[in-house]
Amino acid sequence: MPKGHRRELERANRITDRMAALLFLAHGVGTEFVIENPADRGDPGLPEQFMHDEHGPLWLVPSILALRRRTRAKQVTFAQCAFGAPWQKLTTLMYSSGFDEWLDCLKDRVC
Repeated sequence: MPKGHRRELERANRITDRMAALLFLAHGVGTEFVIENPADRGDPGLPEQFMHDEHGPLWLVPSILALRRRTRAKQVTFAQCAFGAPWQKLTTLMYSSGFDEWLDCLKDRVC
């Protein structure tokens, strides 16, 4: 973490934890959800996505991992250039089962 950013990180993590808690509760009463964020670019085990070891994606935050596990949510990563964007921008969606029909097909969207 860059020097002087501890407070910003803690605030962002609190917001993320609250979002995950709210989505978990909402899902419990039948609400479907989608979360969008950049793909994990820090996993050397995914060479097609890897950029550098210091990437800190939303997808590794403990509250997001717990939300995914508890709701059995799926994740799909796709490239924005597959939709005509002039850049690759790998994007990941995490979604509940009500969106399977709409979002599962995005896994095939590569440049």
